[in-house]
Amino acid sequence: MHITKKQGILTVVSLLAGVLLFVIPVYRIWFLNNFVEPSTQIAYQAKYLDIEQRRITRYGANYTNCGILTRALAKEHIDNPLVLLPPEEWLTARGIKEFIKVEPAVVYYYAGIRTVQANSPVAGKADCLVLFGKNTFKLKRVTNRDSMLMFINEYKKYINP
Repeated sequence: MHITKKQGILTVVSLLAGVLLFVIPVYRIWFLNNFVEPSTQIAYQAKYLDIEQRRITRYGANYTNCGILTRALAKEHIDNPLVLLPPEEWLTARGIKEFIKVEPAVVYYYAGIRTVQANSPVAGKADCLVLFGKNTFKLKRVTNRDSMLMFINEYKKYINP
C-alpha cells in the first residue's frame, strides 16, 4: 500500500490533534467532562434518580424553567398558547434571577410550548405572557391587544438592536 505525501501529512496532523486533546488542560477538562464523566454518572443516575430527576440533572435550568412553564399552563388551563417572553436585560433590570431566559426554540424542544420574543415579527400574535411576582412567576392569557402591545413595547426598550 502506497501512502501519498498528503495522506502522511493528514495522518500526522490528526495524531497531533488527538494528543493535544489530552495535553492542553482546557481541552483535557472538556474531554473528561463531556465524554468520561457522563458515562460514570449514567449508572449512578439510573440506580438512584427517577427519570424526571435525571432530565433535570442533565439539562439544567433551561429544562427546569420549561417544566415550570408547562405546569403553569396546565394550572391555568391554557391550550395552545403563544407566550411572550421577556428579554434577559428586562429581567436583570428588575433583579429577577430565578427565571433564566430561555430561547423560544429551546422551550419548544423541551416543553412543546410556542414562545416568542418582543422583537419577533409575530410578537403581536402572542396571547400569553409571563407575569413576575416576588420569587415566583405565572402565565396569564391576555385578550386585550392594547395590553399585549404595551408589554411588547416595554420589552423592546431592553432589546439591543
